[in-house]
Order: sequence, then structure tokens, then C-alpha cells
Amino acid sequence: DFELKQLVIRRTQLVRQRTQEKNRFEHASPEVRISLSKMIKLLGTEIKKIAGKIEKLVAQDKNISAKVEALQSAKGIGLVSAYSICMLLPEIGTLNRKQIAALVGVAPFNKDSGNRGGQRSISGGRSDVRCVLYMATLTAIRCNNKIKNCYKKLRKKGKKKKVALVACMRKFLICLNAMLKAKQTWSEKPKPASVIQS
Repeated sequence: DFELKQLVIRRTQLVRQRTQEKNRFEHASPEVRISLSKMIKLLGTEIKKIAGKIEKLVAQDKNISAKVEALQSAKGIGLVSAYSICMLLPEIGTLNRKQIAALVGVAPFNKDSGNRGGQRSISGGRSDVRCVLYMATLTAIRCNNKIKNCYKKLRKKGKKKKVALVACMRKFLICLNAMLKAKQTWSEKPKPASVIQS
């Protein structure tokens, strides 16, 4: 598990580096663009190699494989997101909704001081997991009915996009946590989801 976690973290670091290089490309000179292109290609190759190693290690562990498969049953969670969540948040499926939200850093708190009231915000927690959850939620808002409906409902109530997105991140995480705790796959219907065979 230690090696697998390290590989997941390394892949995240490389993806972040590649994004930074891509962001520099637009305003770079022709010569610098050549250098950036080489680095982007090199990073892409390394990311693929590490992803392959991660997949092999995941396949060798039945417990992790079952979790990854279950997580992927939720629209918005791809293979990379699934094993990232498993490795960076091994507690998922063992905590209650408040504990898991606080651990990741999506539990809201009020910025109140004296008579002044502030907008509810999030703080602390595991930023790497939050980044994975953020990207997964962006996808889920488009293709996962449960999360999509939650977002639309919040927006209709006048919530700002960022506030609605964070609320959906929290809902998505809590649902995934409950799903794994019950050893179920994702269900957008009110009836019980199918149980994963152990």
C-alpha cells in the first residue's frame, strides 16, 4: 500500500507539473515553446508509465480493487480518481458523514466574528483529495443525475456557483463514503443498490 500511495502521489505531482508547463505555453517565445513541448511530452510519457504501475498494483489487491470498482460505478469517478481516492483517503467507508467531510476539508464553518456574519467556507483537510473530488464533481454535475440535480437546486435557490459546487463536493463525498460503508455500488434511485460480492 505504501508503494501504491507513493505512486499515486507522484502521478499527481507530475500532472500538476504538466499543467503548469501547458499554462506557460501560450505566452512563451518560439524557442521556449520548443522546450515546453519536449517537457510536456516527457511528463506525459512518465505519467502513463506510473499509471500502468498503479493499475498493476491495484489489480493485485482484492480489497482495493473492489473499492476502485465500486467508486467507478458513480458517474464522475474515473479510474484515476478512484484509485487516487482509495490511496489518499483510505478512511473512506469507515467514518460517518461529518468525520469524512471534516477529514477532506469540505465541512463548512461560519466566519462569524462578534456581530458580523460571514459566508460559510471550508478549510484544512487533505488538499490532494479535495483536488480529485473537485474534478470528479465537475464531471458529476454534467452526467450524474443525483449530483446534477443537487447543483441545479442550489443554483435555483440563488447560491453562487462556487458555493453550490462545494456543497455538491460534500454531498458526493458523503454518498461515496456511505456507499463503500454499505459495500454497495452507486445508485441514483431510492431503492437499495446492488451489493458488491466480497
